[in-house]
Amino acid sequence: MNGLPLTEIERFPAKLQRRNRIQVPLMVRWRYRLKMGEMLRVGVRSPVSLASEVFYGRLIGGGRITVPKLVVDLLEIEPGDVVNVTLHPQEEPEKKES
Repeated sequence: MNGLPLTEIERFPAKLQRRNRIQVPLMVRWRYRLKMGEMLRVGVRSPVSLASEVFYGRLIGGGRITVPKLVVDLLEIEPGDVVNVTLHPQEEPEKKES
């Protein structure tokens, strides 16, 4: 893994951009040294409907994450809406005993 792992939950508001993308703030990317291509566990909550969904997303250019179309439809959000985003720490893989 590149950089430091995400060690704690990070929460921030983000505007849903066109093509269903949200941008991870620069300070969060710097703090954890997040690089393009890293997989993150992402929670998105709509402040209007109070519904939330969790998915795995890949960090792409410009520090953006694409929200799956199914999640956008379930939350009934559209580009321009502000959502609450939660980045969850990576779970440690379970080690098998030999």
